[in-house]
Amino acid sequence: MGDRLLPALALGLSLTACGPSPGDQPLALRADQSARTLANVTAPPQSAAPDPQALVQAMSSGDVFEIAAAKLALQRSQTRPVRVFAATMARDHAASSADLKAALAAAGQPFAAAAAPSSEQQAVLARLSAAPPQDFDRAYVRAQVDAHAQALQALQPYAEAGEVTSLRAVASTAAGAAQRHYAMAEQLKDQLERQ
Repeated sequence: MGDRLLPALALGLSLTACGPSPGDQPLALRADQSARTLANVTAPPQSAAPDPQALVQAMSSGDVFEIAAAKLALQRSQTRPVRVFAATMARDHAASSADLKAALAAAGQPFAAAAAPSSEQQAVLARLSAAPPQDFDRAYVRAQVDAHAQALQALQPYAEAGEVTSLRAVASTAAGAAQRHYAMAEQLKDQLERQ
């Protein structure tokens, strides 16, 4: 039996190795795989309603961070795809910030938005600023993958069960954008790793 198992195992491994590499897959297929990977990035189950002030802090500091990181990337990136991604982040997060302000006005409650990135986000910006030029693009894109995974963990619970209607709506919209950004960052990370 052992004599027959070894050739079968070798054949199975060789057939697996002959499959297409991720770089050979169409872009839509890779984006779909990123979306499936993203499905594993979910918030832990909540027993109580999510805190609206925590959502406001997470969204506002996240938008400020994303815009600052995008500006750094636009100044320091050495590749066009990273600069295009950074421009998209700056535009989308400026729009998200405006949407949050409108939602706060509609809520009619005194929620305080962050005017600066969190201390953790400031540390990431400092690391990006100090990154050697040849390492910047990869560091920026890895930070984007992490930031959007964290954003989803903050947004999804409120989008599903938040009590303030205007904030629930903006969290839902922002969660959709964060999912797209996460998939884009994952795809860009894969491209940079192949270079």
